[in-house]
Parts: sequence; structure tokens; C-alpha cells
Amino acid sequence: MGPPAAARSPGEPTTSSKTSVVLVDGDCVLCDGFARFVSAFDARGVVLFATQQSEEGRAVLRRANAPMDLSTIVLVEHDARAEVAKDDRIKTHVKSTAILRALTALGLPLSTLGWAGLALVPRRVRDGAYDVVARYRHVVFGRKGEGGSCALPDVVVRRRMGRKIPRELLGE
Repeated sequence: MGPPAAARSPGEPTTSSKTSVVLVDGDCVLCDGFARFVSAFDARGVVLFATQQSEEGRAVLRRANAPMDLSTIVLVEHDARAEVAKDDRIKTHVKSTAILRALTALGLPLSTLGWAGLALVPRRVRDGAYDVVARYRHVVFGRKGEGGSCALPDVVVRRRMGRKIPRELLGE
């Protein structure tokens, strides 16, 4: 398994058969905020990040047969267990489902919020709200580098950006 939580640096990913990679718009302040939020509450380090514009991000999108769409957050789940059929090892989620699935990987109470959102709010309603926010995110929150916003993610997020993405997800 990996070193115990006390022996790892905060935000350092654990070794697990399951990996979640969140692919975001690298210029989006709101997306960066989501990555920081998830990183702050992901004590086990199970959620990794890449920008859709990065080489790693593009490789994961290709492998998952997902188009690069900067207005859409993408979560790619990879299960490396031998008993899982190779065709079933990669699952792709987009928009509100990607956000809520990322929350389910976190500890309580956020994981409960993620599961409740998936179970109780119809996808059509969730994605409708997502589309409105996605359309105006740059107007409301700006772009990285504008208005004094930080152009680089904090150290915990940087550790998870493109790090330890399974080779199978990179198409290698």
C-alpha cells in the first residue's frame, strides 16, 4: 500500500488500485479553486489533477475517448485490479457528475454530499446549472493571471498535477 498517512507529505497520493484524475481548464480560476478545495480535503491523496491543455491531460483525454472541451470538467476513473475487465477499467464522468464523483472520494461529510447530489438531483438539472456556471465562469471569476490571481497552483495541488497518473491512462 504506500507509507502510512503520517509518513507522507500532505497531499501526496497513496498507492491504490483505483485512481481518479480530474481534468480542468488550466486558465480557469474557478477550476483552480475546485482543485485547491479537493486537495485540501483529500487527506488520502486519491484524486489527481491535470489541465486539459497539458501533455498528460491530452493523453488521458485521448485514452478515455473524451474530447478536449475547456468548458467541461472531466473525471477519469481508472481501476487497475486484475479482476476488472480491461474494457471496464476506465470510466469517464463530465460536468456535474465529475464534480460530485470527486467529492465522493473525500472523507465525511463531503463524500456524503457527493453521493446525495448524485442520487437526489437529476443529472439534467445538475448539468443545466453546471452549463450556466461554465458559460460565465471567466466573466465572474476571471482567468488565471488576470486581476492579481495566482498563476500557479499551491504546493499541494502542484504535487498532484500530472503526478503518478497510471501509464495505462496515458496510453503507454
